[in-house]
Amino acid sequence: MPQASSFKPTSTQDFLNSTFHLTGAVTGIGSVPYKSPSKAVDFVEEVSPEIPFWPKPVQGFPCSNMVEQLVQPFKELLQTGTVPGYFVREGKLDELVEFLVSGEVGLKPETAAGFFAFEEALEAGRFASAIALKGQTTGPLTLSMNLYHGDRSFMEVPELRGAISSYVSRTALWQVERLQRWGKPVILFVNEPYLAAIKESQTEGAVALLDTVLSAVKSAGAFVGVHSCAAPPVFKILEEAAPDLVSFDASQDMEKFLKDEAAQEYIRSGGKVAFGFSPMKTSNKNLNVMPHYLRWVMSVPKEISTRELARNSLVTVTCGLSGVDQDDARRTFALAHQLGDRLKRLAEREPVTE
Repeated sequence: MPQASSFKPTSTQDFLNSTFHLTGAVTGIGSVPYKSPSKAVDFVEEVSPEIPFWPKPVQGFPCSNMVEQLVQPFKELLQTGTVPGYFVREGKLDELVEFLVSGEVGLKPETAAGFFAFEEALEAGRFASAIALKGQTTGPLTLSMNLYHGDRSFMEVPELRGAISSYVSRTALWQVERLQRWGKPVILFVNEPYLAAIKESQTEGAVALLDTVLSAVKSAGAFVGVHSCAAPPVFKILEEAAPDLVSFDASQDMEKFLKDEAAQEYIRSGGKVAFGFSPMKTSNKNLNVMPHYLRWVMSVPKEISTRELARNSLVTVTCGLSGVDQDDARRTFALAHQLGDRLKRLAEREPVTE
């Protein structure tokens, strides 16, 4: 088990705390069970009006994969192989590095239709009551572990990691600046499904890579979270990168997360946590939030103030919505809202004094 972390609340958190309250708020990770970008935005407006997010349509829509979104601008310099990932074409490495460091960045309508449909909705005056707007991007660790030069991933080569940090930072800032035009706080989730795959020998490089991107987003005045649904966040890495928020799949890993000493230190220092619930596949329309709420309460260790954790908690519906029925997706969001309401009421209770 990693040692207790040195996480501290950041100035970005101070800004957020004085601007709006995230307690019990509900948002999504990105995927939605719709192919049409406009219908996907309609769904977001229905189920996540408090912190709306730009949607990623179901797989099958052109370039809907988030890694694909980032590699698309330089995909002609890459080729696929017999294993997952992208390989630099022979003789194209210098050109690729130059693009990663200084090439034009930004999402494109053909690769991120949900983002531009979301912008159109904002331009039309929708989401006026939102307390914040949420974006998301593939993280630098995940991207670097999906790009190869020969038989080595970019994660293994310091110079190539540096190019990745520049590229992801610049694309993240492009997205933040676009969303900030509507005058609302912006939350950017850095999605790192490969976080659990980082080897011990790669920890130092991973920390530096992730820290560069998170610091860039914070410097732009946005609130930055790290989302990892593949496994509980690896706090040996996150303890130094210090995101404002940690997002994970609580349906599977809540107890393991809350037992982690570094996670407990992060929570005590005021760090925020997004507890994610997996999409429900059920025909039961009588949702019962109590088992989920009681599990949350019972999982909080005695070293942590339940009230304070509730105050710093969000609820998300985790990855995988593209693979469920639309009604099931709605029921999952409804359950998330019920849990969020419970956490709000818990956070508002007066603390017990001796």
